[in-house]
Amino acid sequence: MKSKGGDAKGSKGERTQERIIQTGIELFSRYGFEQTSFQMIADQCKVSQATPLFHFRNKTGFIDAVAKAVIQNLSEYLAGAFEIRDTPSQKLQKFFVTYANWMVIHHAKAQIIFLLYYIASRDPLFL
Repeated sequence: MKSKGGDAKGSKGERTQERIIQTGIELFSRYGFEQTSFQMIADQCKVSQATPLFHFRNKTGFIDAVAKAVIQNLSEYLAGAFEIRDTPSQKLQKFFVTYANWMVIHHAKAQIIFLLYYIASRDPLFL
């Protein structure tokens, strides 16, 4: 069902924002946070350099949006892994197996998780 300004998957702006986030995931996983620029993201998305800035204001806000999208995806993937009657040992085993499967399927997103772990271990804001 189409709605004014877009289809059931959101408005044009929401779709552009999602495309920018997905492109950010790919480029951050390949080049890291520091080496990836808004210009690289804009070029990959075939939009102006101002477009990512319009949606995210600055790189810190963009990294936050990318991290939230990746963590949400991982959380949703893990949510179905456990059953209420599982023992703690079974839950732990299922967690690691499911997490490993997610990393294989979503390699670029897994790279973002590793980058976040790295930053968290070094950045005073996380300590």
